[in-house]
Amino acid sequence: LEKDINLQISEKLFAIFKTLGIKCEMTRYEDVMLDGGASSHKKMHDLKNRVLASEKYENCVFVSIHQNSYTNHKLRGAQVFYDKTSEISKQIADFIQEEFKQNLDKSIKSTSPGNYFMLKCTYAPSVIVECGFLSNEEDEKLLQTPEYQEKIIDSIYKGIVNFFQIK
Repeated sequence: LEKDINLQISEKLFAIFKTLGIKCEMTRYEDVMLDGGASSHKKMHDLKNRVLASEKYENCVFVSIHQNSYTNHKLRGAQVFYDKTSEISKQIADFIQEEFKQNLDKSIKSTSPGNYFMLKCTYAPSVIVECGFLSNEEDEKLLQTPEYQEKIIDSIYKGIVNFFQIK
Protein backbone atom coordinates (compact mmCIF):
# COMPACT_ATOMS: atom_id res chain seq x y z
CA LEU A 1 0.00 0.00 0.00
CA GLU A 2 1.12 3.54 -0.71
CA LYS A 3 0.84 4.57 2.93
CA ASP A 4 3.20 1.77 3.98
CA ILE A 5 5.86 2.65 1.40
CA ASN A 6 5.53 6.36 2.26
CA LEU A 7 6.10 5.68 5.94
CA GLN A 8 9.04 3.32 5.29
CA ILE A 9 10.81 5.90 3.14
CA SER A 10 9.98 8.77 5.52
CA GLU A 11 11.26 6.91 8.59
CA LYS A 12 14.55 6.02 6.89
CA LEU A 13 15.04 9.56 5.60
CA PHE A 14 14.27 10.93 9.07
CA ALA A 15 16.85 8.58 10.62
CA ILE A 16 19.57 9.76 8.22
CA PHE A 17 18.94 13.43 8.99
CA LYS A 18 18.85 12.76 12.75
CA THR A 19 22.05 10.69 12.62
CA LEU A 20 23.81 13.56 10.89
CA GLY A 21 22.57 16.04 13.48
CA ILE A 22 20.17 17.80 11.12
CA LYS A 23 17.07 18.91 12.99
CA CYS A 24 13.94 17.35 11.49
CA GLU A 25 10.46 16.27 12.47
CA MET A 26 7.83 13.99 11.02
CA THR A 27 4.12 14.70 10.91
CA ARG A 28 3.43 11.06 11.77
CA TYR A 29 5.47 8.15 13.09
CA GLU A 30 2.88 5.43 12.58
CA ASP A 31 -0.02 4.53 10.33
CA VAL A 32 -2.53 7.06 11.66
CA MET A 33 -4.35 9.98 10.12
CA LEU A 34 -3.92 13.39 11.68
CA ASP A 35 -7.65 14.03 11.48
CA GLY A 36 -8.08 15.01 15.14
CA GLY A 37 -10.97 12.57 15.50
CA ALA A 38 -13.09 14.34 12.90
CA SER A 39 -16.15 12.37 11.88
CA SER A 40 -16.39 13.87 8.40
CA HIS A 41 -13.88 15.27 5.91
CA LYS A 42 -11.12 13.24 7.55
CA LYS A 43 -8.70 13.73 4.65
CA MET A 44 -9.02 17.54 4.74
CA HIS A 45 -8.59 17.59 8.53
CA ASP A 46 -5.51 15.39 8.11
CA LEU A 47 -4.01 17.76 5.52
CA LYS A 48 -4.75 20.84 7.62
CA ASN A 49 -3.13 19.25 10.67
CA ARG A 50 -0.01 18.47 8.61
CA VAL A 51 0.18 22.13 7.64
CA LEU A 52 -0.27 23.16 11.28
CA ALA A 53 2.53 20.77 12.27
CA SER A 54 4.86 22.41 9.76
CA GLU A 55 4.11 25.86 11.16
CA LYS A 56 5.67 24.95 14.52
CA TYR A 57 9.16 25.22 13.05
CA GLU A 58 11.06 28.20 11.71
CA ASN A 59 13.40 27.93 8.74
CA CYS A 60 12.17 24.53 7.73
CA VAL A 61 11.54 22.70 4.49
CA PHE A 62 8.36 20.65 4.23
CA VAL A 63 8.85 17.41 2.29
CA SER A 64 5.79 15.25 1.64
CA ILE A 65 6.54 11.69 0.48
CA HIS A 66 4.08 9.96 -1.87
CA GLN A 67 3.73 7.35 -4.60
CA ASN A 68 2.19 8.28 -7.92
CA SER A 69 -0.55 6.53 -9.89
CA TYR A 70 -1.96 7.18 -13.33
CA THR A 71 -4.25 5.59 -15.90
CA ASN A 72 -1.35 5.27 -18.35
CA HIS A 73 0.44 2.28 -16.81
CA LYS A 74 3.57 2.90 -18.86
CA LEU A 75 4.46 6.05 -16.91
CA ARG A 76 7.15 5.48 -14.32
CA GLY A 77 9.85 7.17 -12.33
CA ALA A 78 10.21 9.71 -9.56
CA GLN A 79 9.10 13.31 -9.83
CA VAL A 80 9.05 16.31 -7.51
CA PHE A 81 6.25 18.89 -7.41
CA TYR A 82 6.42 22.44 -6.04
CA ASP A 83 4.19 25.49 -5.64
CA LYS A 84 4.60 27.69 -8.72
CA THR A 85 4.56 30.83 -6.54
CA SER A 86 7.62 29.77 -4.51
CA GLU A 87 11.02 30.10 -6.16
CA ILE A 88 12.69 28.45 -3.16
CA SER A 89 10.37 25.43 -3.41
CA LYS A 90 11.17 25.15 -7.11
CA GLN A 91 14.89 25.22 -6.38
CA ILE A 92 14.59 22.49 -3.74
CA ALA A 93 12.49 20.40 -6.14
CA ASP A 94 15.08 20.87 -8.90
CA PHE A 95 17.92 19.73 -6.64
CA ILE A 96 16.04 16.59 -5.60
CA GLN A 97 14.96 15.86 -9.19
CA GLU A 98 18.57 16.20 -10.37
CA GLU A 99 19.58 13.52 -7.87
CA PHE A 100 16.75 11.29 -9.10
CA LYS A 101 18.00 11.70 -12.67
CA GLN A 102 21.48 10.64 -11.58
CA ASN A 103 20.46 7.74 -9.32
CA LEU A 104 17.29 6.23 -10.82
CA ASP A 105 17.25 4.77 -14.32
CA LYS A 106 13.69 5.73 -15.22
CA SER A 107 13.31 9.01 -13.40
CA ILE A 108 11.14 11.74 -14.88
CA LYS A 109 13.37 14.44 -16.30
CA SER A 110 11.93 17.59 -14.76
CA THR A 111 10.04 18.95 -11.79
CA SER A 112 6.51 20.23 -12.16
CA PRO A 113 4.39 22.89 -10.49
CA GLY A 114 1.56 21.30 -8.56
CA ASN A 115 -1.78 22.65 -7.45
CA TYR A 116 -1.92 20.70 -4.19
CA PHE A 117 -3.14 21.78 -0.77
CA MET A 118 0.14 20.85 0.93
CA LEU A 119 2.11 23.06 -1.45
CA LYS A 120 -0.21 26.05 -1.45
CA CYS A 121 -0.99 26.22 2.26
CA THR A 122 2.37 25.81 3.99
CA TYR A 123 4.40 28.88 4.87
CA ALA A 124 7.61 26.90 4.59
CA PRO A 125 9.15 26.03 1.24
CA SER A 126 7.51 22.72 0.38
CA VAL A 127 7.77 19.89 -2.12
CA ILE A 128 5.83 16.73 -2.84
CA VAL A 129 8.10 13.86 -3.76
CA GLU A 130 6.37 11.20 -5.87
CA CYS A 131 8.85 8.33 -5.59
CA GLY A 132 7.41 6.28 -8.45
CA PHE A 133 4.21 5.00 -10.02
CA LEU A 134 2.35 2.24 -8.19
CA SER A 135 0.27 1.96 -11.36
CA ASN A 136 3.39 0.76 -13.21
CA GLU A 137 4.24 -2.88 -12.50
CA GLU A 138 8.03 -2.36 -12.61
CA ASP A 139 7.95 0.70 -10.34
CA GLU A 140 5.59 -1.04 -7.93
CA LYS A 141 8.01 -3.96 -7.51
CA LEU A 142 11.03 -1.67 -7.14
CA LEU A 143 9.36 0.60 -4.60
CA GLN A 144 8.89 -2.35 -2.27
CA THR A 145 12.59 -3.25 -2.17
CA PRO A 146 14.96 -1.82 0.44
CA GLU A 147 17.64 -1.30 -2.22
CA TYR A 148 15.44 0.93 -4.38
CA GLN A 149 14.09 2.77 -1.37
CA GLU A 150 17.69 3.53 -0.38
CA LYS A 151 18.31 5.10 -3.81
CA ILE A 152 15.22 7.27 -3.35
CA ILE A 153 16.20 8.26 0.18
CA ASP A 154 19.76 9.05 -0.90
CA SER A 155 18.45 11.22 -3.75
CA ILE A 156 16.10 13.19 -1.51
CA TYR A 157 18.74 13.63 1.17
CA LYS A 158 21.46 14.75 -1.26
CA GLY A 159 19.08 17.08 -3.08
CA ILE A 160 18.14 18.87 0.14
CA VAL A 161 21.73 19.04 1.39
CA ASN A 162 22.94 20.34 -1.98
CA PHE A 163 20.26 23.04 -1.91
CA PHE A 164 21.41 24.26 1.50
CA GLN A 165 25.07 24.16 0.52
CA ILE A 166 24.35 26.50 -2.38
CA LYS A 167 22.24 28.80 -0.21
